[in-house]
Amino acid sequence: MNNIGNGHQVADFYDRERLLALDGEFRAFLAGRDPELAGRLDAGRADADALGADEAELIIELAPHLEAFLAREFGIEAELAELSERHSVLDPVFEVRRNFVQRRALKGVKPEAAAEIPGPARPSWRR
Repeated sequence: MNNIGNGHQVADFYDRERLLALDGEFRAFLAGRDPELAGRLDAGRADADALGADEAELIIELAPHLEAFLAREFGIEAELAELSERHSVLDPVFEVRRNFVQRRALKGVKPEAAAEIPGPARPSWRR
């Protein structure tokens, strides 16, 4: 009656033991996809204070893996792929916006100095 995918019940999300089991499944899933990131997650869980400003970066890097895990768990991988494909249609718009912002933000900055500014060309969640 309350089955919501891959053997999960709504009540599972109100049960500590079931949530811990689900967390263990996610950690195994993550370790299979990105062992280095899984190690960083474990280290962050062991000492959250040591993360500092890297906590936000870690969360952002984890997001696509969590999304894929949840899509698998709830049996919506095809729907997620379709949605992702529809969003990729907007990639040219994001490219133009990024270029515009870079030109405006870096006005007066020499190309050599601009090349030294760290950061991806597009957000990690859009890769």
